[in-house]
Amino acid sequence: CELLAVNVIQGTTVAITIIEYDNEFAITSFDFSGRKKREVFPSIDALQKQLNIYTTDPVCAKQINYITVTLPSKILKSGFRIIDTPGTNSLALWHEDVTKRAINELSDLSIIITDATQPMPATMIAFVNNTLEDRVKECAFVANKIDRIKVTERDGIIGFIKKKICYSFELEDCSVFPFSSVALTNSFAREKVDIDAESALMTTNSLEQLLAYTAKQRIKAQARKILHLIDNMYSTLDNSIRDISNHY
Repeated sequence: CELLAVNVIQGTTVAITIIEYDNEFAITSFDFSGRKKREVFPSIDALQKQLNIYTTDPVCAKQINYITVTLPSKILKSGFRIIDTPGTNSLALWHEDVTKRAINELSDLSIIITDATQPMPATMIAFVNNTLEDRVKECAFVANKIDRIKVTERDGIIGFIKKKICYSFELEDCSVFPFSSVALTNSFAREKVDIDAESALMTTNSLEQLLAYTAKQRIKAQARKILHLIDNMYSTLDNSIRDISNHY
């Protein structure tokens, strides 16, 4: 079942949605005062119906700080946590404020999805520059809709996207993963969409590489947090010693 709502209009998701592992299908909503409400559902279809209300209704979303969705999944059970945000280029500026907050407060790695037919528009480049700053070199870039690019032009478009990203963010290299969302949805959708075999193969390979990349970046993020914690401990200890020394 397709969990999160999608639409041709940018910014379909209007609330921060955190997806993580549990043995129950459940939604926990947190308001801005810290209060939470947990609902358990008998199936993923029932969960999806309620989740669409929480994440796509602007009136509802503005009352919610964030939402946690739990479900049994092998990938999530291995320690991954997925955060879905409104992203950029949406019709309301406050959507981007929600995304900035999620990136800065909740995530270790940002996966930036761009349309392979219109890659990295100026608004997205400006948003990444203003939000991620020095962390952009650790981002993963996904070029979606690769199935809409001619087979003979795919390597060229991926190379172009890499050059555009490196030039825009002053990077020596970057990771760009070609994807076809159709190839992924075909694995569970009732009605299949015909795509070429190469698009499906590229998507499978990209998914494996993306999972490996996120696992590596997760370890780096945890190491940074530990080093930051140690630095704060030594700073606090140093200040305490100075206070004792000054007192005596």
